[in-house]
Amino acid sequence: MNSHLVFDPNYVSWDQASFAEYDCKEFYKEVKESIPPNAPPPKGNPEQVNAFVDADHAGNKITR
Repeated sequence: MNSHLVFDPNYVSWDQASFAEYDCKEFYKEVKESIPPNAPPPKGNPEQVNAFVDADHAGNKITR
């Protein structure tokens, strides 16, 4: 009800300097993504997925 899904054919170029950089290697060690050996090869054009999250879960005292 409070979510939106927008499809936009344009790619967004993000300024990486505006994002804090964290080193999570100590927590995740040498984790690698497990891809099944029978997975089909990728087809078509690559997609860019952008997700925006309101991380201030309890900041709004009215709607939290």
